[in-house]
Amino acid sequence: MLKRFLFLAAILVTTVLSAQDLTGIKVDDLSDAQIRAILAQGKERGMDINQGEQVALSMGLPAAEAAKFRQRVEALNGQSKPNTSQGTGAAPSTGALEVPGTVASSETLGNTANVETEVLQQAEIKSEAAVAIAGTSEQSTAPGEGLPTKVYGQQLFRGADLRIYERSSDAKAPDHYILGTGDELGVSVYGTSYFNEVYKVDSRGYIAINNVGNVAVRGLTFAEARNVIKGRMAPYFNLGSNTFAFNLAYSRTVTVNIVGEVVNPGSYKLPAINTAFNALMAAGGPSDIGTLRDIKIVRSGKVVKTLDVYAFLLNPTSENDYYLQENDYISVGTNHNVVAITGAVKRPMKYELLPGESLNQAIAFAGGFASNAYTEAVQIQRQETEESILMDITKPDFGMALNALDIITVKKKNDQLKQVVTINGAVFQPGPYRFEAGLTLLELIEKAGGIKQDSIIALDKAWMVRMRPDFTRYYTPIDIQGVLADANHPDNKVLKAKDAITITLKKDYSDEGQISISGAVRSPFQMKYAEGLTVSNMLEMADGIKFETFADRAYLTRTRSDLTQEIIELDLAAVIMDPNSSANLALQARDAISVLAKPDVDAGMGISVAGAVRNPKRFTYAEGMTLGDALRLAGGLNPNADFTRVEVSRISAFDNFTKGTNREIRTTALITSVPQALSRDLNADSEELQFVLQPYDQVVVREIPDFELQELVLIQGEVRYPGYYPLLAKDEKLASLIRRAGGLTRFANTRNASIQRGGHPNIVMNLQRATTNPVSKYNYRLQPGDVLNIPRQENLITITGAGHKYFENTYESTVNTPFVSGKRARYYVRQFALGYTRDAARADTYVKYPNGKVSRTINLGLLKVYPRIQKGATIYTSIKTKEEREKREKRDVKPLDWNQAVATVTSAIMGFSTVYVLLTR
Repeated sequence: MLKRFLFLAAILVTTVLSAQDLTGIKVDDLSDAQIRAILAQGKERGMDINQGEQVALSMGLPAAEAAKFRQRVEALNGQSKPNTSQGTGAAPSTGALEVPGTVASSETLGNTANVETEVLQQAEIKSEAAVAIAGTSEQSTAPGEGLPTKVYGQQLFRGADLRIYERSSDAKAPDHYILGTGDELGVSVYGTSYFNEVYKVDSRGYIAINNVGNVAVRGLTFAEARNVIKGRMAPYFNLGSNTFAFNLAYSRTVTVNIVGEVVNPGSYKLPAINTAFNALMAAGGPSDIGTLRDIKIVRSGKVVKTLDVYAFLLNPTSENDYYLQENDYISVGTNHNVVAITGAVKRPMKYELLPGESLNQAIAFAGGFASNAYTEAVQIQRQETEESILMDITKPDFGMALNALDIITVKKKNDQLKQVVTINGAVFQPGPYRFEAGLTLLELIEKAGGIKQDSIIALDKAWMVRMRPDFTRYYTPIDIQGVLADANHPDNKVLKAKDAITITLKKDYSDEGQISISGAVRSPFQMKYAEGLTVSNMLEMADGIKFETFADRAYLTRTRSDLTQEIIELDLAAVIMDPNSSANLALQARDAISVLAKPDVDAGMGISVAGAVRNPKRFTYAEGMTLGDALRLAGGLNPNADFTRVEVSRISAFDNFTKGTNREIRTTALITSVPQALSRDLNADSEELQFVLQPYDQVVVREIPDFELQELVLIQGEVRYPGYYPLLAKDEKLASLIRRAGGLTRFANTRNASIQRGGHPNIVMNLQRATTNPVSKYNYRLQPGDVLNIPRQENLITITGAGHKYFENTYESTVNTPFVSGKRARYYVRQFALGYTRDAARADTYVKYPNGKVSRTINLGLLKVYPRIQKGATIYTSIKTKEEREKREKRDVKPLDWNQAVATVTSAIMGFSTVYVLLTR
């Protein structure tokens, strides 16, 4: 019975969290860890058996899946049963103070290696279950992925892997992590004793350890909390013979608001183990105009931290990152001075500089000078009022401040080789070599590995190019054969710096004497000319003629000695019949034989079939193809095809393509009908299907007008028959849907009804007007996929924000109160939230109603008209900005001006009627 209860309760929890029915549940897809976590959450809900059964059945739970789940639960319980076969004798005393959860040392031997990791394993199970229940995916595309990195620092955020930040148990807490309400701490002691528990920080900031008492940990760093808890537990355990372990088993979730110039601004729910930089990664980081150097963390209206991405990248320590709290704001303004650095630096790209930062700092951000940089001076291109100017900055002035859009160029050192000689051509290792006084040509050849050929017969020419003192060059031929034969040859010159030697081999010009055969032969080829070749020899080497494509003609193209060409018609029939005939011509270099082939008149010609067919495609045209052939090759008609509207469009140029293309070109269209049965029987035939197609015909099968499948909307909540309904017309409205759903129940809260439509958040609703007045502007026309939610009457009012005293006293920003008819927002804040704080921005108080409507406070100077409250509304309070508070504190106290006071009172009295109307509306 208990298992059945846990199963039904767990199913209910899963359904509530994922907002799905139970018809698609597959127990085989759940891991053991997920089943354990679901059972634990169902037990925590405290649901009775009747409620669980009723909910599971109403949600469509398949009986087969219920049986599978019970089997899995029984199997898990069988694995987890304790082994009691070792006897019932009492364990020997260890001398330690008895604390629930401890066992004797003899019972922990062999198990202590797993004690510290047990807490983390439980947290992993919980995290897996959270992902499974919420239906989230860890493989989602990261914001900013694919965006180019234009400014240094953006690479930290663009396309970042967020998987380790989306789950509360994936990262270990560092010593400076700040604990808060909702964090779960794992405390383990093992050795001669055993203690292993997980504690959750409650709303007061305490964890309650059995026999130890409450320990306040909220606001402490992780390292401070470890020392405090270890000190509190020291009297109960001999820590000299035991190991103390302290882990963050599960991190609380905080809501962080990321605003300003970021890729994806908005509110994000993240585990508190994430730092501010992690949160920025979730939003894709600063946009192309967002600052990377001046990112503000705003808490309760105050800037508590300013982040500098460059400081973090250059020194990624804890001082340069920051942990976030509930409802923190990350504000990213526009960037400051963006400059570009090019040339000989280690990381040339764009950088953001704060006002006053210098050229030295920009070069440091770029990784410093490259090893080949000219460091004595750089150039800066700067945009002045009317023009760009170029400045040469020497090293003593590198401390100058830079302006936005400056372009810094760091030049390279002169890498030109001076004391060098070069040898190219027929040597094994051509290229430059170091010049040494007295170096001869023959010694340079030896340095270059010698001549490539074993014999010097292949050598052709050699020459030297030398530079005169006036930097002009002159050419000197070299007798390379004589130099190689005699080291004392006069051309074995003593070289000078920058001499360039070139040695060439004799050219093989035989490639210019190619002959070829192509066309209707089996193996077309090209080869070097050889004496004695004839047309018959070329046909034999080409494996003969392709008679199926042979067009009965062949030509020989011959290039004369003066490079002019002549065409000679060949009698291939005579050549094939008698190779000794005069038709078998002897070939010359550069001859090319072309055996004509029949043209493929159908090549490139196609037929396309589109529209309401199963497989729209394009076919290669085949002579004799009919309309029926084309439609059958396309898989036949779709069910929505209008078989009376099959259109064939044709180009008149191919009316009689077997005789060639017509000179006159026009497009015509034919509309015909085909058998209706062609949608389900490809053997269906008719006279229309015998219509013969021509090249490039386009066949289009039209759809039945207004043919559409049913499109659904969902109505849920307080109607008699909630569920999915198909739209009966394209202009069906809300009132019609509610009538079809049996009307509203007596518990319906029409004021707070809402409608959800993809791409249109926060649609303002007034269901009462929509149902009572068919022409009301609130009687919206429905669209496919709309979700209409009609809630039950809700008697709670929510007050949230930092502008009320309840937050000052408890650090809880939200309080829920009962509904009092006819009261306004100010009443609720004073009555239930201890009133406004001294720094509250009262005029900024606004109310959001469940139907999406928002009302703000009307500020009349001396008087403020607060919004009237409806059931289920949320009141938002805030505090004044830092600038407003400073302005108020500096305001001088002036003596009372009675004339001004009388005028103010008179003005207030004159406007009383207007105020009365606003108060009673």
